[in-house]
Amino acid sequence: MGSISVRRARAEVGLSQKGLAEKAGVSLSELMLLERGFAPLSTSHAEALAEALGSILNPLL
Repeated sequence: MGSISVRRARAEVGLSQKGLAEKAGVSLSELMLLERGFAPLSTSHAEALAEALGSILNPLL
């Protein structure tokens, strides 16, 4: 899941960074780093973000 994909998907569903972080169970700081491309994305976080965004995983990769 690339940083642009996460940001775009989050914007499409109308979630703030804080809202997505809470919904996905990740820290806000980690999500912010991920969206900027400064943090690697684990499989578990990718799955949690995809579920929180109501998306299947493949389009986010």
